[in-house]
Amino acid sequence: MTTVQAPPAGSRALRPDDLCGLLDVPLTAEQLAAATAPLEPGVIVAGAGSGKTTVMAGRVVWLVATGQVEIEQVLGLTFTNKAAGELASRVRAALARAAAVQSSAVQSSAVQSSAVQGAALAEVPPQRGLPAGEPGGGQFEAGEPGGGEPTILTYHAYAGRLIAEHGLRIGIEPQARLLADATRFQLAHRAIRRAPGPFRWLTKPVWMLVADVVALDAELAEHLVDPAALCEHDRSLVVAIEALPKPVAALRDAAEAAQTRLELVELVEAFRAEKRRLDALDFGDQVLLGARLAETRAEVGASERDRYRVVLLDEYQDTSVGQRRMLVGLYGGGHPVTAVGDPCQGIYGWRGASVTNLDRFPEHFAGPESDPAPSYSLSENQRSGGLLLRLANAVSAVLRDVHHGVVELRPRPEVATAGSTTVALLPTYAAEMKWLAEQVQAALDAGTPAPEIAVLVRVRSDFAAVHAALVARDIPVEVVGLGGLLALPEVADVVAMLQVLDDPTSNAAMVRLLTGPRWRIGPRDLAHLGRRAGQLARGPVDQPVGAHDAAGRAGADPDAALAAAVAGTDPSEVVALADALEQLGSAPYSAQARARFATFAAELRALRQRIGEPLLDVVHRVVTTIGLDVELAADPHVRAGRRGDALGSFLDQAATFVDLDGEASVGTFFLPAGGRAARTRAGQQRPERSRRRPGDDRAQGEGAGVGRGRGPWPGRDRVPQQPGARPLDDLRPRPAASAAG
Repeated sequence: MTTVQAPPAGSRALRPDDLCGLLDVPLTAEQLAAATAPLEPGVIVAGAGSGKTTVMAGRVVWLVATGQVEIEQVLGLTFTNKAAGELASRVRAALARAAAVQSSAVQSSAVQSSAVQGAALAEVPPQRGLPAGEPGGGQFEAGEPGGGEPTILTYHAYAGRLIAEHGLRIGIEPQARLLADATRFQLAHRAIRRAPGPFRWLTKPVWMLVADVVALDAELAEHLVDPAALCEHDRSLVVAIEALPKPVAALRDAAEAAQTRLELVELVEAFRAEKRRLDALDFGDQVLLGARLAETRAEVGASERDRYRVVLLDEYQDTSVGQRRMLVGLYGGGHPVTAVGDPCQGIYGWRGASVTNLDRFPEHFAGPESDPAPSYSLSENQRSGGLLLRLANAVSAVLRDVHHGVVELRPRPEVATAGSTTVALLPTYAAEMKWLAEQVQAALDAGTPAPEIAVLVRVRSDFAAVHAALVARDIPVEVVGLGGLLALPEVADVVAMLQVLDDPTSNAAMVRLLTGPRWRIGPRDLAHLGRRAGQLARGPVDQPVGAHDAAGRAGADPDAALAAAVAGTDPSEVVALADALEQLGSAPYSAQARARFATFAAELRALRQRIGEPLLDVVHRVVTTIGLDVELAADPHVRAGRRGDALGSFLDQAATFVDLDGEASVGTFFLPAGGRAARTRAGQQRPERSRRRPGDDRAQGEGAGVGRGRGPWPGRDRVPQQPGARPLDDLRPRPAASAAG
């Protein structure tokens, strides 16, 4: 264990400029001022790439090295496990270096005369001494297990630990199960299926309702809004709008959204009842209950303030109202809390984040005398060239007018004229894809490593086209996140096959398979198959096609015609192409189509006999049956583009999946995927980060929206978005109002 020892008498106290040597990085005057600020509440408005993580690590080192806190009394909160790990690593490295500096300084001073001890300590290059036991000195340990460690967690993990330790105070069992993203969707699906109804306004398919229920439940929890209060608000809104003599279309839409949300709240309540029955919590519940503990149990706040003498809050602009109230309840009233954030990077408003938390930090975390907390700014960007920052400053000018403390970003002097931005306006979507691939190829030819190139798109429906354009040039590429993988051809066929096996009524997936390159069924034969499926759903198998239509045309009375059209129909029967595939009937199919239908039906029967096997085994059987593994291995063009990696990533997702009951089945595997697809179409999908392997040399397709990404890629390309040049599958109306949030 490396421990800082008290130096000989005469050594000097630590100075702010000594921090550069301890961190082994140059620090700007702004960074030094923020890192060495007094032990009091404060907010750091850190522009993009301005070195906020370095400042947070430096602040921990400064407070510990100057003896103001012990390392175990430091709490750091951030949003992702990756960010928490990075911050913890930086802090540990800085503390270990400081301990080594101190040890070197003590050993050097021990062989010097007392008259020159102070000078010798100051001359240790490039390091500076850390005296202990003097004003401005302190002791800390780092390096081996058992030494001091800061506590660095995600916001939700901290709320979860708070509940585990103090939940009994509000009637929550400490061993409550935490629901992962997938199991939340599964439980919501179960609650919806069991709901008695009737539901007049909920007209979406179940898989889309699952996404809406999960989203509304999370919104209510993150905003600390009681469902009953939301219902009261919506009922009042509906009454007020209906009382108007001639409400405009926007108001009528708002009333309809409120009516829909009233029914959706019933499903949210059923979802929450299922969670209570299973003693389960999700991330939103953790925030809700953590805030309740903080605001109603003063002893919890006193205990946490005694445990953590200083608190660091990372990415504070992305915290929700519930998280802010939890933190204020625990650490308000002048406790040393340092928040770091940038309102220009507030990208998670769709899931409850409130940039206002950062703007009003000086008020929320005022000092003991209610004086506003001080604010610091970091404005020197460490990553980008000056030309790119000029563009960024022009785009963000409107935000600087709204948010206090936001200043223009400036480059490092040596890169003041570096960087470039190119804007392309192209006539067609295909031309955009071609241009994009050319830009990536040019960057690779210029020597840019592939992992340093990222393509950011606004919607995931672009993924397949971007991927195809890149692999056509034999550029190795990785699509990040399950939502993007599902759009790739080599994965989409496997997904379609699994959907047909799990649900015979998955007609869209069936059509994809039948019209794809393997079976190549033409429109005429497909139309015959569709009519046969309708015939099987309407009545006896020997009933001639069009009988109901004839009955409808025979009756002059519309009511009689409608009654004749549905006579003998079972409402539970759904038209399914899979049924027609098994009973082709006497329709005039082509000889080739009839043979292919028979072969495909035999494949499906064989695979359905294995549907109860472990999920990964079923997926492997599908891949083998459709010959995808052989195709990917045999095609040199496919190998050059490393397209098989997409299938490998999908298999990784299947291998790690566990459903609500601790098992894994095809049906439950697609519930979370379908839910995420629904949120994606609403433009509300949280960016997913890649888990890259060491030495990975692929370019990345990133699922973050343009202007949202925070990835460490020096070179980025984007797809220029042109209204009217969108793919046909994306030409759908955008809802003006949503009941889900």
